[in-house]
Amino acid sequence: MWGCNAGIPFGFGNWFWGHGFFGLLFSVLLITVLISLIVFAIRSLSARGALQQDRSHSMEILKAKYAAGAISEEEYRRMREILNS
Repeated sequence: MWGCNAGIPFGFGNWFWGHGFFGLLFSVLLITVLISLIVFAIRSLSARGALQQDRSHSMEILKAKYAAGAISEEEYRRMREILNS
């Protein structure tokens, strides 16, 4: 009885769809959690990319201000250290 579908872990065996309502509920919950993890991972990776773009854009602005003479060399170095950390 327990080993009759041992070779089919994701089929219509004892583990997922086979236990009626609770099997269906467990399967839907499992699929929802997996999809949520995938979405979270994708958003996390895209947020890292946006952060890198923001830092790069901030460095360009800082360099332009230094080149225009709006900030001193000391201010430039201090702000560059802050952006790089």
